[in-house]
Amino acid sequence: MATVPTSLANSIDASDTRAKLDAVAKKLIKHRIILAEILKECVEEFE
Repeated sequence: MATVPTSLANSIDASDTRAKLDAVAKKLIKHRIILAEILKECVEEFE
């Protein structure tokens, strides 16, 4: 019997994906070199 994904199941799957992406982004920002590049490109005061 095949299951049909509901909107709730899709929302839970999407939130899990977003949580994983958030965790990876936090790990990247912990590195000063990467954070410095982001700040240089996105914040006028750091140009």
